[in-house]
Amino acid sequence: AGVRDLLEKKSLQSKDLSVVILGYVLFLHRMPVQCYENKSDVVVDLDILKELGRKCEHESDKSKEEYFERLFSFVYALRKKAMMQQELRGILESPDGIPDAFRDKCGELLEDSDWDAMIKRTKYMEKEWKKQAVQKGENVDHLLIDTIEADPINVDDPDQVKRQFTSYSDKVTKLSRDMDENLSMCVEAPKRCQSVKTLVRFLEKSCSSYFIPTDDIK
Repeated sequence: AGVRDLLEKKSLQSKDLSVVILGYVLFLHRMPVQCYENKSDVVVDLDILKELGRKCEHESDKSKEEYFERLFSFVYALRKKAMMQQELRGILESPDGIPDAFRDKCGELLEDSDWDAMIKRTKYMEKEWKKQAVQKGENVDHLLIDTIEADPINVDDPDQVKRQFTSYSDKVTKLSRDMDENLSMCVEAPKRCQSVKTLVRFLEKSCSSYFIPTDDIK
């Protein structure tokens, strides 16, 4: 029942899989196997596990694809945020007259921010992202992050400038959190696939000591 429950889940969690597989192995260890009486049950169990293995592989591929997409979105948002900060610094340091309302509301956006370091970080991440794209056989020349331009800043509308900056900042925070979760999935998914494959091989080998395997479980 535990394995069937996993198959019905939209996504797999490492702890769920490890607990079920451990319980399943202990269950098999406790039960005396009567080769001919239980042969059909064993075949069904192996089919269930093989289906679970296929689902694990699908989850693994899906998590890699999502990480690839989120990485670009994260780098884009981070670059936009850093470029806005650079533009703001230039405006606020300009000798030209700047409305006091703009200076009061937007000056705080530059606090505790190393925008130069952020831009360097985005360039490094873009390089890693392109490397993944090449490995996937995808052409991403049309998505060059270096071609991104800073948003125009209207000093007469500080509220709009602040909203735009906040939107990029919020995206960076959210995407960073999502990427951490997704990266964990990328790391754990192949391990889950291997766990299921190992268990299937273990069961097939165990079954072979009781009867000659048929095509159903080879």
